[in-house]
Amino acid sequence: MSQEQREVITVRGHSFEAPALERALEFHTPFSEYGQDPTCFEYWWKLLSFMYDLDNPATFPPLGRNSLNTDDAASVNRYIKTCTDLAGTSIINTKAAASFKPGPNGTTEVTLERFPPRDSMIGFASMWRQLYTEAELGSFINVHNIVGRINSEVGDSAQPERAETLKKWRQVQNRLKATSLKEQVGAKLQGGNRNFIPRHHDLNPQQLVSLYLYGDWIHWGESREDYAAFVADPVMGPMRDISALETMASLSHVYMGFASLLKSAFSGNVLSST
Repeated sequence: MSQEQREVITVRGHSFEAPALERALEFHTPFSEYGQDPTCFEYWWKLLSFMYDLDNPATFPPLGRNSLNTDDAASVNRYIKTCTDLAGTSIINTKAAASFKPGPNGTTEVTLERFPPRDSMIGFASMWRQLYTEAELGSFINVHNIVGRINSEVGDSAQPERAETLKKWRQVQNRLKATSLKEQVGAKLQGGNRNFIPRHHDLNPQQLVSLYLYGDWIHWGESREDYAAFVADPVMGPMRDISALETMASLSHVYMGFASLLKSAFSGNVLSST
């Protein structure tokens, strides 16, 4: 067959989560006004909206700024400020990916594309940890408890609605710490088949984050040998790096969404510094 007679077959593919990304968002993506690339915010919020029944956090029934005491106001204000800073980071505004090509002797070469530099990841992880770690005064759990306590004390007609909304947000965080968002989306698209998405490790998101934070990014401590072994494989290592980044990114958007809820709860404004 001559070169002119050869047929050219074009194969087009799309990511498994494409069906979940087709739906339009019903509300403004929280804190995207503080970022550089709105499409990064939209991507994660389309997946979150596909999985969870979360209402627009900006419509949370107000509790009133005066309902906060000084210590609570400091924690809420710190949480909102951290989320605002987080929204502007290169990590939240990047689309990291991996490319594959055949290497010598039947090996595969993996290249990370648009992956943030190490110093950016370490800075991001230090900031993000303040929202993630329950013991931090400006953490998601602490400010969630503050809103829940104040709501129980108010006793107005919107109290049940607030309580139900707060319950949903906490459940979302808990589920994302147990199973990655992409794995949840893949299972939902495939009728519960959790083996549909190739897994690059056996850790749940909480274990994965702990390994990266305390084996390398923040502390080089007891987990350092486990971390070194975890990322040593030239193919699996880069894919595991992306998994860690995506885990933190998905939770980040939940945290920023809750910051939008806080602004609505307490008069719709970022609180003054304390």
